[in-house]
Amino acid sequence: MSKTKTSYEYSIEICSTCDGKGFTTKNVLTDYHRREYDTEFHKCVGCDGSGRLECKITTEKWPHVPREVAT
Repeated sequence: MSKTKTSYEYSIEICSTCDGKGFTTKNVLTDYHRREYDTEFHKCVGCDGSGRLECKITTEKWPHVPREVAT
């Protein structure tokens, strides 16, 4: 029988790539002489557009067996 104990913690975090918006923006130059830009919106690849990330933290514990120290 194994004496290892495993526990799990679940949490939801805000995506750091899009700051929880679900999309990222990119300014694209449309007219060089007038300095005009258009904004493109792209679905965030880190959170797949939800703005949130589900995290699972696994913790394993087992008994410490001290080794013999040679002197």
